[in-house]
Amino acid sequence: GLCIKCHTDITQYWQDGVAHEPAQEGCSGCHNGHGSANAGILAVPLAKLCIDCHEIGETDFITTHKGIKPSAGSCRGCHDPHGAPEKGLLYPLIHSPFAEGNCAPCHKGGAK
Repeated sequence: GLCIKCHTDITQYWQDGVAHEPAQEGCSGCHNGHGSANAGILAVPLAKLCIDCHEIGETDFITTHKGIKPSAGSCRGCHDPHGAPEKGLLYPLIHSPFAEGNCAPCHKGGAK
């Protein structure tokens, strides 16, 4: 409650879309409210934060990402860690090749 007094945009997806459960449970799971050496006052570097919960080497994870194994720390490029309009937590405005499922121009060996 304390954080969202100022960061009201975070709760928008919690009300109108899909919340990322760890974010909804509390900000201090990922952020250090008093300060940090990491961007976004994250408790740990972004590259470590997501892989603490998500196994990026798992077959299902790679299949979900159309055969591309995302690198640690690249999650925010596509996903909002607080919430999003739909399941999967993808940002509402996405790059047209990605929307068409065509990842290969940028990710060699990927989908299509």
